[in-house]
Amino acid sequence: MRLLLIENDLTHGKLLKDIFSLWGHDVGLCLSDKELSHHLQKSDWNGVVTELAIPGLEKYQVISKVKKEMPWVPVIVLTESASVKSAVRAIQMGADEFFIKPADINQLHAILDQINSNICKWEQTEYLRHRLKDTSRTMHFQLQKILHFLETTKSEEREKS
Repeated sequence: MRLLLIENDLTHGKLLKDIFSLWGHDVGLCLSDKELSHHLQKSDWNGVVTELAIPGLEKYQVISKVKKEMPWVPVIVLTESASVKSAVRAIQMGADEFFIKPADINQLHAILDQINSNICKWEQTEYLRHRLKDTSRTMHFQLQKILHFLETTKSEEREKS
């Protein structure tokens, strides 16, 4: 799974990147708003693990920026901001999961495995092609991006084999 890690601390970022890589994920590390804009242009992430704020963006803006560009991508918040209010606000902004550092590593691993499992189900591109006919213009565009990503990923996997 291609995972974008958005962190505000280089040391934590490198550690988490190593952990996620050991779990078999292809991880991109982002440490600022400028880097985030660059990473989001790729638009081929399967999941995002993020801190609530990074340099250049205020608290929660990371979530809204990711969801604006890639509304279908699951966002997991992994933060030191430990309050019920922060968790509720993050979920309202579009986060799918909320963990407080230090997180239960087994729970985090289980969530990422579930996301990866769901991605495998979405690889049935014929279903998505069929759904394109019945969608709004905005949804049609988003589904086309997903189909393009899935086809690109399959081609890359065939080339590696």
